[in-house]
Amino acid sequence: MEKIVQLESISKRYGDLKHNANMKLELEKISTSIVEAICSPSFMFPLEREGIVSEGTTSFFYTNNIAFPNLFEFLSELLHVEIPININKTKFGPGEILIDIGNEKDAHQEMISSTEELKKLVHAKKRTE
Repeated sequence: MEKIVQLESISKRYGDLKHNANMKLELEKISTSIVEAICSPSFMFPLEREGIVSEGTTSFFYTNNIAFPNLFEFLSELLHVEIPININKTKFGPGEILIDIGNEKDAHQEMISSTEELKKLVHAKKRTE
């Protein structure tokens, strides 16, 4: 949990500095640190223990209802996609993760798979820039 909160803080710093042309080197360092953290094998979003199933969709909320708007803004910019970030049946957003599956166990597996796909996309995108 501590690491993702730190990642949010770093992402906020990135967002604050990206409009300053003199900070290009610092921005690159920050960007690299965020990408490395997300691509690490141990990275997972900190979620409440149980999801909520309603009308064929399962919602997973972040621990302590923390939102990560700066991190998702960074990811959106890096991947050139809108928020929420859609991967397979999963929508990653700053306040929750939504999965278009009405069974919590299957939705959890889909979320894990989609998180791994997100990591791959982030890693591939960063290599090309």
